[in-house]
Amino acid sequence: MGVSGGYKVVADDGSEFDHVAGETVERWYRDGLVTPDDRVFSYVDGRWGRLGDFFDARHLGRPSAVASFVGGRVTVLVGDITKQQVDAVVNAANSTLLGGGGVDGAIHEAGGPRILAECREIRRVRYPDGLPTGEAVITTGGDLPARHVIHTVGPVKGMWGERDAELLASCYRNALALAAHHGLRSVAFPAISTGVYGYPREAAAEVASQAIAEALARDDSIAEVRLVFYSARDAEVFVEHQRFDA
Repeated sequence: MGVSGGYKVVADDGSEFDHVAGETVERWYRDGLVTPDDRVFSYVDGRWGRLGDFFDARHLGRPSAVASFVGGRVTVLVGDITKQQVDAVVNAANSTLLGGGGVDGAIHEAGGPRILAECREIRRVRYPDGLPTGEAVITTGGDLPARHVIHTVGPVKGMWGERDAELLASCYRNALALAAHHGLRSVAFPAISTGVYGYPREAAAEVASQAIAEALARDDSIAEVRLVFYSARDAEVFVEHQRFDA
């Protein structure tokens, strides 16, 4: 496995296990080989934490619902975006649409070459200079449980000045509009732009929640939106700063 996915696990006795798949970590926990306090490096998040920060020790092996909003249409959970059984998962892509690190790399790795092939065709036919920030396109889900991947390019914090929030909101609005256009009813999002693009998690929570709420108010065809976080703390930050009811 490449560095675009998986975990490095450091057990209490100092033993290190590199590039371990999430399913393996879950099995080790169930077998009593690791504990929630063991140190883990997430290659998707690009940071260290406790095993319990990335997996819910009470329900290892299935997503952990943290909270729900908009009459249950929006669910915040801790899980793996590549394992969501929904109509579409949203990829926090870069403008090349050719894959990268973090969520982008994990989706391409898990979804296989058909996703990249369709992205190349989109570049050739529609966006020869790259997908603009805030826009969204749709491809097959390849080998993912999801039927489709919606690719959107989030803003790099500070690059667009006062337009940062507008462009981040556009990612969510355009992804949901595209899903509705294609008759999709369930969509899973990662936390767009909050990784290497540097958007503060607190501010991103406000922008994302308001954009999703507005989109769902305009279109009732989307029945379920999942906001998927790898870290329990990141999910908690979102819940603390969301403005679905604003």
